[in-house]
Amino acid sequence: MRKDRNCSQAMEKENNCITRKMSTRPYTKGEDVMSATHHNFTRANAVIALSLLIIVIFAGPVARLGLCAPLTAFKAAMFASLVGLSICGLLTLWVIIRGLQGEPTPALKAHWKTIVLTGLASGFFWILNAQVGNYPPIHSITTDPSSPPLFEFLTHQREDHWNSLSYPQEKNAPLQLAAYPDIRPVMTTSPPDEAYTTALTVAQSLGWDIVHTSGEKYLIEASQTSFWFGFVDDIAIRVQPHTPPHGAGSRIDLISVSRVGMNDFGANATRLRQFIRAFEKATNQHKPPL
Repeated sequence: MRKDRNCSQAMEKENNCITRKMSTRPYTKGEDVMSATHHNFTRANAVIALSLLIIVIFAGPVARLGLCAPLTAFKAAMFASLVGLSICGLLTLWVIIRGLQGEPTPALKAHWKTIVLTGLASGFFWILNAQVGNYPPIHSITTDPSSPPLFEFLTHQREDHWNSLSYPQEKNAPLQLAAYPDIRPVMTTSPPDEAYTTALTVAQSLGWDIVHTSGEKYLIEASQTSFWFGFVDDIAIRVQPHTPPHGAGSRIDLISVSRVGMNDFGANATRLRQFIRAFEKATNQHKPPL
């Protein structure tokens, strides 16, 4: 029995020796720690990347549900996008450097998931950055910069942190005229009563929330909420009698003001263009020259 046990132990030692010789390099405790650290690092990056992407995607719906202010949600999405951009750039550079240093490919492939997720999160920043240069830094647009329509009802509904409803003529007018030369008053041969009714119908058809009307003053006040973040812009429509070259008619002026933010990214100009086109279509006419 003792002899068999000794033989068994000898064979086990021989097998262990052969196994070690066949191994490319011996097992060390340090390598195990490094492998675990690398795994945790990769996993943590993936979790952070996924969290950033979730913030970018769901910041808007969270604001629309009333769980936070639209501007807060917008800033959160922008911050997450910028962090994602930073991580994406740094991690990509790190993977390239480690690859040039001979790091095993399987170890580097684990980071591409994080790079893709952070790249998607940074897309929000790139989209906004591409748009900023196309629009002037203003948040109110009007068809009559020299004498824009005045708000009555909404003036008393303002909160302290909202933008003013007054049109800063000296600052905005030159920027608006340079960026949106096509934003001009709507001229029609319809009398004021008829033009006012048409303007109200058009505003309602565009999905604007009518908050105040004055048939005596031919004044309409409305608001519109953006689809994703829930930003609210306020609109005033003014109808005035006008004498065009071919008889009596009316002149319709509008102003659209963003409640928060310094740059509307062209939203107010787009809104006024939509109204002008819809009004001209409703009256089957094209805008005549002033």
